[in-house]
Amino acid sequence: MTLYKNKYRIESTRLKGRDYSSPGAYFITTCTKNKIPYFGEITDGQIVLSGSGKIVKKYWREIPDHFGNTKLDEFVVMPDHIHGILIIDNNNDNHNVEMPNLGVSTLAVRSEKIPFYITKPSAYPR
Repeated sequence: MTLYKNKYRIESTRLKGRDYSSPGAYFITTCTKNKIPYFGEITDGQIVLSGSGKIVKKYWREIPDHFGNTKLDEFVVMPDHIHGILIIDNNNDNHNVEMPNLGVSTLAVRSEKIPFYITKPSAYPR
């Protein structure tokens, strides 16, 4: 770890030399600082999104509107983090980008203890 302004900081987990703008499927996790549940709370085994959680959901869905070479797969909004699969397709032919066999075709979240909220972008008309 290195120091920045006399504080330790976590080094990037990105692979050195990897071009993260190249075509492919990317699994993304974003967490809130100090695990504060800004995005909602769990009630009766379901997440109830807060105003911030609704904003996260809205703007995640709008990523392809701003970046024409992106597509979205499933994503989940949790109280203190989100997970999502972002697909970068630079072919510009509106066909599915060919992905290496990753062993799974979509994000699957199964848990008896952790409730979740999953949205499939294809379920929402544009």
